[in-house]
Amino acid sequence: MMTSGLLLLNHLLQHNPEVRADLSAFAGRRLALRAGPFSGSGVVTGAGWLAECQGEPEAWIQGRPLALLLAQSRQRPPAFADLTLGGEPPLAQALAALLGRLRWHVADDLARVFGTVAAHRLETAARQASAAQTRLFWRVLESWTEYLREETPLLAKKADVEDFVMAVDALRDDAERCAKRLRLLEARQPSSEPK
Repeated sequence: MMTSGLLLLNHLLQHNPEVRADLSAFAGRRLALRAGPFSGSGVVTGAGWLAECQGEPEAWIQGRPLALLLAQSRQRPPAFADLTLGGEPPLAQALAALLGRLRWHVADDLARVFGTVAAHRLETAARQASAAQTRLFWRVLESWTEYLREETPLLAKKADVEDFVMAVDALRDDAERCAKRLRLLEARQPSSEPK
């Protein structure tokens, strides 16, 4: 029986025929995806699918499941920091680039279960919830930053920092002028040493 990782990858490849076509160029190569419960090893078939195989993978890609899921929800490739590549470097990098192009079309899967209209509404609701969550995050961050600046002076306001820097510059300039005047006065004063 095929592992959950291979089933998931093949499902995503089904939604992305252009990626599957590019992946077919690596036919016969063994690879592994390590992402928690969605891990699996397979060999690339001539049609660009992944089939179970025995033996060590020639290249592997490891990612944190939550980071990979968030990247999918934002329809972006996963961040490089969220991935670890191993095995043959050129093969691992090429496979990571291809897998980064995979997109999960949630509405297609939901339509099979709930119907097209309900799937569209669920997808729209999920996008709106995600946008609301992002707005909420930035509002909380702004409020927290304002609190740190106003209520507990752990963070200085930009204007206060600029005023402080100008005051330090003015003090430095005044100290230099004072030192210069002292040197001039000392140079003018006759020597009071005993002869």
